[in-house]
Amino acid sequence: TIGTATPGNARAFIGFTAPASEGSSPITAYTATCNPGTVTGTATFSPVTVSGLTNGTTYTCAVTARNAVGASAPSATTTVTPSTAPTLVLIGVVSRKSHGGLGPFDIPVDTAPAITGLVSVEPRSIGTGHAIVFRFNTAISNAGSIAIVDGASVSVGATANASTNDVIVTIPVFADNKRASLTLTGVNGTLNPPPVSMGFLVGDVNNTRSVTASDISGVKARSGQTSSASNFRFDVNASGAISASDISAVKARSGLVLP
Repeated sequence: TIGTATPGNARAFIGFTAPASEGSSPITAYTATCNPGTVTGTATFSPVTVSGLTNGTTYTCAVTARNAVGASAPSATTTVTPSTAPTLVLIGVVSRKSHGGLGPFDIPVDTAPAITGLVSVEPRSIGTGHAIVFRFNTAISNAGSIAIVDGASVSVGATANASTNDVIVTIPVFADNKRASLTLTGVNGTLNPPPVSMGFLVGDVNNTRSVTASDISGVKARSGQTSSASNFRFDVNASGAISASDISAVKARSGLVLP
């Protein structure tokens, strides 16, 4: 389902909602096509960045999904007009880790208000720290300030740094099996995005907010594989390979439920 298209400088960010069913084969990529000019961009989750657009030109864009069977029919369309000085907008949040020098591999974080409590979960171990990336539609010169509290309203130490269109929040210490609320303020001196809620539960590779036999079997089925865009969630220690260590880590947490 097509969502909101956000303008950038000579680019656009095309939001969409993924289909409820992938059919007979997992979806491997989404492609946004913008006309005039049939300009495309590809991503594994929303939004899709389409670069090479002309500022001041209004484009009509649609999204298709692709799996091993082929491409889907296109979504409905949305329009967007890139600009040299677009209004600063948050386009997404991801949890990012590099797996043994591979990657980086990003897990999208749901930025909708946490009314239901069904937050996105980071299933990988903290390692040297969690990196939560706030992605914007234009360059960031001032990262602003970050405030983080856990599910018990205890403050958590973190830093925020600007990197091109991103603000990268680094959380050096955080206990497993907890929720967190992240509030970023003063981005480029003016923008205060809504707070973002997420969960941290090592081994919850299926994002069910609990560690079950399904998570264990999922990691076992991929044992021996090198981490890639299609399987990195199962490399819970982010070593770059799915191994007995990952299986053991998930087994050790079997039965845990995110509070």
